[in-house]
Amino acid sequence: MATFKKYEIGEIHPVVIDLGSHLAEEHVCKQIESIVSELDTSSLEANYKSIGQNALHPKLMLSVIFYGYTEGIRSGRKLSKACEENIPFIYLSKGYSPKKSALNDFRKDNCQHFSDLFIQVLKKCMDADLADPSLSIVDGSKLESDSSKRHTKTKEKYEKWQAHLLADIASLQSTLEKLPLEEEPQTIKKKLKAKTGLEAKVKDAIEVLDKKPFQKHINLTDPDAPFMKGKKGNFGTNYNIQIACGEDQVITFCDVITQGNDKSQLVPSLKGIINNTHKEIKTVLADADYGTFDSLAYMAQSNMVGYVPYRDMNTPFKDQPFHTVHFVYDQENDFYTCPAGKQLSYYHTSEDKKRKQFFRQYRTDLLQTCKQCPFRDQCLPNKVVRRVIKRETRQHLRDEMKQRLNSDPGRQMYRKRLHPIESFFGHIKHNLRYTRFMLRGLQKVKAEFTLICLTYNLRKLIAKLIRFLTISWPLNGLDTVKKHNQIVISNLSMNFLKHFKYD
Repeated sequence: MATFKKYEIGEIHPVVIDLGSHLAEEHVCKQIESIVSELDTSSLEANYKSIGQNALHPKLMLSVIFYGYTEGIRSGRKLSKACEENIPFIYLSKGYSPKKSALNDFRKDNCQHFSDLFIQVLKKCMDADLADPSLSIVDGSKLESDSSKRHTKTKEKYEKWQAHLLADIASLQSTLEKLPLEEEPQTIKKKLKAKTGLEAKVKDAIEVLDKKPFQKHINLTDPDAPFMKGKKGNFGTNYNIQIACGEDQVITFCDVITQGNDKSQLVPSLKGIINNTHKEIKTVLADADYGTFDSLAYMAQSNMVGYVPYRDMNTPFKDQPFHTVHFVYDQENDFYTCPAGKQLSYYHTSEDKKRKQFFRQYRTDLLQTCKQCPFRDQCLPNKVVRRVIKRETRQHLRDEMKQRLNSDPGRQMYRKRLHPIESFFGHIKHNLRYTRFMLRGLQKVKAEFTLICLTYNLRKLIAKLIRFLTISWPLNGLDTVKKHNQIVISNLSMNFLKHFKYD
């Protein structure tokens, strides 16, 4: 007859489980715990007080949040549930099972420290021979804000909404006044409280629009979230995220802006890369959104070789035979030749004070030249007697850029832009489903995006550590030894990698 071990319903069976033994040494959660243990969290720890109940250590909370972000888990509720059910999360939380409020409050109260943590992780990547900024790629994308599109309104619509709310409030107050105190229904009180609170928010939104006449829309849920065009062409409340990386895909700079385009973002991004890495940039790759005169001038002054096209760089304008691109410029003699063979000479320099640009203007020497031209009707609009060409004083930078990008080496270099940086957007949006921010307000949104970039770099660093320790290298003069999972990667210091560079 078969025999079984003792089994009694309701009996207490104490079980001791070593969670660490159930996780491989190269498991991501162990590597994150090891890296976080080396981070300087003194600024976070200084926020805690000595009175009250002992709090969970900031490094424990960071380990849980960092691992959650690498796995596509951001909400405090899901993180808290994972700390009760998921072995890697239980291992990182040491069985304390932090509640969602504790996780959310920690993230909210310490959002100003995430930039420093991002720099610390970036330095560890650089110690591991990653994050080389000598070739830097810059790009941007749009992420939805945590707000409703229908709550983005103009001042006129808010005033109309406020009028309806005031009428509803007056009606509810009138209803309450007619009822005896002992018969006042709680439902009416709740409605009145909700309507009053909503009217106060609408009033604040109207006041903001009054103070900022240049701003046409504002969102009631997230006032910092701008109304802009998204990647799919639809308008909504989005934030514009900016990143920079090298060929190894490690993020060297990240930011969130409220401008709908990237025109003025290349220079701040390049300065941010230098500030974060303390290394010089030799080559810059970016798309046509960044190809402004200011960007090209900054790269030229900083001795950076740029591969940044500009709008309509190679557009032939075949249907417009007298477009400016068909006027040939002679750089040596400083004049233009029109499609009809007439010469346009320099005569004046003008200034666009709004854009802070200077233009050299060219025109024909004689007024009759354009009047007698057989192509006058095609070249000049009505009531214009002479064709004038405006040339930005920094146009030579664009001419050099066009020549560089249209060369075979330039095309090959520009192809390097696509994969490293677009893979980041594909990973966070498609794999991790980060298509929408969870926090509100520009500063909190910046902190959330910094966390996303920080944990993305963590995965790159951990992959490098595991790859480094699973290759073969000579040890103590003996034959080449294969190091596998038995090596405790978490005990490896970053300084060791400085002496054994992985090629």
